[in-house]
Amino acid sequence: MRGNVVRSVIPGRRRIVPVRCAMITLLMSLAAASALAQGDSDRDDIDSPGLRIEAATGWDGVVNMSAPVPVAFLIHNDSEQPIEGRLLLSDLISEHNSSLGKVVISPGTSRRVTSIQAMTNWTECIATFASDAGVLWRRELPLHTGIVSGSGENVALFIDDGGRRLHLSVSAENQAESDNAQTSAVGQGPGFIQCLTAATWQLPNHPGPLLPVQAVIFPEKVADEAVNDVQWQALARWVCQGGVVFAHHDSENVLQRLLAVAPLSAEPADRRGEFNVRRVGLGAIYQFDAPLLPSAGAPMRDAWTLDPEYDFL
Repeated sequence: MRGNVVRSVIPGRRRIVPVRCAMITLLMSLAAASALAQGDSDRDDIDSPGLRIEAATGWDGVVNMSAPVPVAFLIHNDSEQPIEGRLLLSDLISEHNSSLGKVVISPGTSRRVTSIQAMTNWTECIATFASDAGVLWRRELPLHTGIVSGSGENVALFIDDGGRRLHLSVSAENQAESDNAQTSAVGQGPGFIQCLTAATWQLPNHPGPLLPVQAVIFPEKVADEAVNDVQWQALARWVCQGGVVFAHHDSENVLQRLLAVAPLSAEPADRRGEFNVRRVGLGAIYQFDAPLLPSAGAPMRDAWTLDPEYDFL
């Protein structure tokens, strides 16, 4: 009788074990799904009334992870109350965090925040602006987009708040001449120029983020007041370290602002073809008179990319 009881109980337990395992597996999968959903919610875009934030990593969507990555924010307060919060960069996958500090924006004003970050080991970048009451704004910023310039490619940064693009291409009628050019003004030759667009608020407070850039180009009649003193100082230091700035003759203020804060004195101007050139340290400031944009500026753009005389890089 006892043997019968034992035989009737053991099979029941054997049937229960697979059910328990299935339940445990199901619960674990539900927990993982819940954690994944929570992770997704930590990445969801968040906006708040009266708050607008423009954010950018790298230059024009191109991020060079092997160099210091520039991260820039332009925070607008369109409300009638002050807005206060902290900016935080996070990598939820690799568990990296970087605080950019506390920011206070008065009603009807804007604040600019820039930083350079070593992000070699980052997988993603989640930017969050949060107050004590909670998250006010959040975006995922691109880290793995664009084309990182190679050893045979040079980068020119075109500064324009209107988002216009500058194409430094070689015209068909001058292709034969370009094939014979050994060097060029901005790059190693035709096809090797990566011209990117950046707004004035993206210019850094430190020359570090500009090190992968060979030339910075200002268009005609640029508003120099859109660039603050710290940005001009960073740009001037970059020029002294070997950078090159192009500025139109109508933007004489660009030249004056750079020379006023440069740590080294500029040499007298030297006329070289289409340009007045002032050497400053290892770099130079090139002034030009001809139009740059739109189609009327084609001869000037071709001069930059064709003439081997302009070997300043």
